[in-house]
Amino acid sequence: MTGTQPTHIPAEIDIVVAAYNRGRVLSRALRTVIAQTERNWRALVIGDGCTDDTESRIAALGDHRIKFINLPERFGEQAGPNSVGMGLADADYVAFLNQDDYWFPNHLALAVRELERSEADIYWSRAAFFTNRGAWEDRVFFCDVSPCGRRFEDMYDCNYRLAEPMSAWVAPRSTLNRLGPMKLASQTAQMPIVEYCQRAFRTGMRLEAGTEITVLKDRVWHPPPGYGNQAHYAETWVRQIESGDTDRLRQTIDDELWLADALGMTRIGLPAMRSFRQGAKAHIDRHCGLNLTEIGAAARTRSPLLLNRVLRNRTGATVRQQPPLEDMVTYARGVMQ
Repeated sequence: MTGTQPTHIPAEIDIVVAAYNRGRVLSRALRTVIAQTERNWRALVIGDGCTDDTESRIAALGDHRIKFINLPERFGEQAGPNSVGMGLADADYVAFLNQDDYWFPNHLALAVRELERSEADIYWSRAAFFTNRGAWEDRVFFCDVSPCGRRFEDMYDCNYRLAEPMSAWVAPRSTLNRLGPMKLASQTAQMPIVEYCQRAFRTGMRLEAGTEITVLKDRVWHPPPGYGNQAHYAETWVRQIESGDTDRLRQTIDDELWLADALGMTRIGLPAMRSFRQGAKAHIDRHCGLNLTEIGAAARTRSPLLLNRVLRNRTGATVRQQPPLEDMVTYARGVMQ
């Protein structure tokens, strides 16, 4: 191509999407991005060595704001593609979206408004988690919801789902530059999202935990090799989001969460009483640099083994060695030029 290339004008929000071989599901998630009331965004879809029809399905959406970069080597987890996306971002704000999660139309606008109002470093929206009834992948219901009042220091004592999904995270790019990339599963004994929260707490960052549900989080269990599940059940929700008819969807969530709670099926929650003992690990880490949670996790498991166990359950594959993050960022920048 000859002539002068158009100058890239940064959007207000860069959306980082980690993707691997679920092109149809990904395209459905991206439709909820296109439906956002906040229009000034760019989506960076980082393929973790995709070999399916992901690229053609993105192209079929016909939105020039969606960019696809397929990495030549697999990380086998989201921390790698998410960090590559952070390295490419140049917008004022960075949001994350998992390839099988969905956003309400006001997700981005609400997040930016709350960040500007609170002057916090990171915003977490609330998510409604859905799962399958027994072994039926096509029969799903909303079973849990992110609790209000979450804090970074809770991640020293609580289940990692308290910080999930990354689809609920929005932050100023300056915040992510200060924190740096996520650690890979081969570099930490904990879930990478947990380590990232602990790092944010250690750095003294402030979290704004939202009160409104704007994210639908997939927690459907697939018997191997169930990774290919196409999530047809989500089509109704996405069409409601696209049409702006979200009242019925919110009512469905409320009704099913009420039932799940009545049946004792909810599993995400904060400690009933945040005692000094429950917060002790966090403050020891901040003031002494000794992460007792990380040490305990390292004693129980080896991260590469855990990574490949998760991979086998999800995709039937394994990763012999994760590629150097800096090499993949350099590759992605070359593709973007």
